[in-house]
Amino acid sequence: MAATKKQTNRKGTGRSSSGRKNTKKKTTAKQSVTSGFQTEIILLIILAASIILIFSNLGMGGTVGATISAAFFGVMGILAYLFPILIFGCAVSNRRNPLAYKKALAALLFCIFLCGLIQLLMEGYMPSMTLADYYSVSSVYHTGGGVIGGAICISTTSAFGVAGGYVIIVLVLLISLILVTQ
Repeated sequence: MAATKKQTNRKGTGRSSSGRKNTKKKTTAKQSVTSGFQTEIILLIILAASIILIFSNLGMGGTVGATISAAFFGVMGILAYLFPILIFGCAVSNRRNPLAYKKALAALLFCIFLCGLIQLLMEGYMPSMTLADYYSVSSVYHTGGGVIGGAICISTTSAFGVAGGYVIIVLVLLISLILVTQ
């Protein structure tokens, strides 16, 4: 009688159920390996793009690199030197962690307002300058905050004055830095 109870208590030891479980495990393992390769390929492409951007910004990219560099300096000013590193850093960060997304968003906000602070510190606020002027000056001379910094500079200083613009920009920088570092 004990032998019969022993046999009835054993569940799922049949041949068909164990075969199904092994098939599911093999399929899941194949999918995770494929997903891992795709992730590595994407990371390598982002690394290659970041290296090309670094070489372009340093003047070693030829005519195409000079065009890319001029565009990036025109858009974000002197932060174009840090942009390739930031791109790769965000790509390497943990994608399945919601906290990583929040920190990446705070880092983006930090970079945007850092462009504005650099624009205010390096070239100051001139009411007569347009966004096209900010682009051309930053693109040619590799200074300032580019169009992004110019937009932040124009919006904060025209509304709150130069001193108020500094206060708002520094406050946003501090808040975003706190969010990034926690």
